[in-house]
Amino acid sequence: MSYEPSAFDLAAAVVRRASDPNELLGYLATKFQAALPGQVRVERGGFLGRGPVRLVDVALGDYRYSMEVQRNMLQARRAKTVRGVEISHEDLTVDHWVRELTGELEALAEQSEVYGEAIKRLALG
Repeated sequence: MSYEPSAFDLAAAVVRRASDPNELLGYLATKFQAALPGQVRVERGGFLGRGPVRLVDVALGDYRYSMEVQRNMLQARRAKTVRGVEISHEDLTVDHWVRELTGELEALAEQSEVYGEAIKRLALG
């Protein structure tokens, strides 16, 4: 069973080209919360957390993918976890982060219909 997240990649690429990093982060937060409920943590800034998205954190398998806005720039990271404890991490470019995360989803989809459905929700919006 093969899944093609290309529509999601294309949509992310279009938004990524926007001048506002908060726009991309908001887009990703919405997409991932809808596709992977319970596996996504979103932090917002502003009064009572009603402002723009500041952090998106996605837990997939043994990895945690996070992206946040720092000094009006996007910072992307992938952390390896064992039983919920981070044992290593690496900083990634935004493009690499999207590719790695969608690749991990594809690998998980080969094992679980739940992740296959998540990819479809990401691609279809």
